[in-house]
Amino acid sequence: MDAATGTVIRAGVETVVNPLDLYAIETALRLKERYGGEITALSMGPPAAMRVLREAAAMGCDSCALLSDKRFGGADSRFAWRKGKRNNFHVGRHRIE
Repeated sequence: MDAATGTVIRAGVETVVNPLDLYAIETALRLKERYGGEITALSMGPPAAMRVLREAAAMGCDSCALLSDKRFGGADSRFAWRKGKRNNFHVGRHRIE
C-alpha cells in the first residue's frame, strides 16, 4: 500500500484470481448446471485485471465485465458493489493484493 495515497501499489505484482472467488465461480457453475441461468464475472481494477476475467471465462462464465477507470483508484470494490443495484448476489469474500 502507498502510505501517502492509500492505494495498492500494483507495479511488479502478478494479477491472480482470489482463491475464494475461484470457489464462488465453481459454486455458480454448479448452480447454473442445476437451475440454469447465466454467470457474469465482474472485476473492478486496472486493465491487467482482464487476465483474471479471461480465466473466469475459461472456467465457464458466460460473460465478463471490467470496471476500470483512474477515478476508481483507492476505491473499495465491496463498498462500490453495495452501493449499486442489488438484483444479483455476491459470493466472493474479499479481494487479495
